[in-house]
Amino acid sequence: MKLKWALTELRKQPNEPFIISGEADLKKDLMKRNKDIIDVSPIKISGSIVPENMDQFLVTATLQLTLVLPSTRSLTPTRVPLELPFTELYISPDRPAEEAEQDLVFHLEKHSIDLQKPIEDTILTALPLKVLTEEERKSEDLPSGNDWKMLSEEDYQQKRHEPVLSERGSASPFAVLKDLFPETDEESSKN
Repeated sequence: MKLKWALTELRKQPNEPFIISGEADLKKDLMKRNKDIIDVSPIKISGSIVPENMDQFLVTATLQLTLVLPSTRSLTPTRVPLELPFTELYISPDRPAEEAEQDLVFHLEKHSIDLQKPIEDTILTALPLKVLTEEERKSEDLPSGNDWKMLSEEDYQQKRHEPVLSERGSASPFAVLKDLFPETDEESSKN
């Protein structure tokens, strides 16, 4: 599927939307821009480009794809399906650039619309911060090892407010130092 159109091509149907529908393979480009991406399915794109006033072009589409990302807990490759809305308004280079100062309005530098980079940007900004495998979602067990364990956010907040007890049961962080100089403790108890 092509992702670039000349404005003259889009202006041929001034009162009708230009339908965009198909699949685009942006795997190589997305993986180059984000090293965490393990795999990307072809992106299903369905939408339209509507010429408004012959100098404005409204692009609305839906992007459907499946990414493979490492689990944020175990680094296990995990399939992440995404369905993303895509909407942008482009202004012809023939119009003054000041008109493109609004959000979501892009002033074209050339007499063509190329959607590849904006589609990539939309996907990359939608990457989830938390990725879990099906088993990790169902299980409440968190990874642990020798002298360490992972805590949930709730457990961390609860433990953060608890006093840390030394081996002798004291909440003082200096209680461990008490046994460092035992002879001075005996001398101070004699006086």
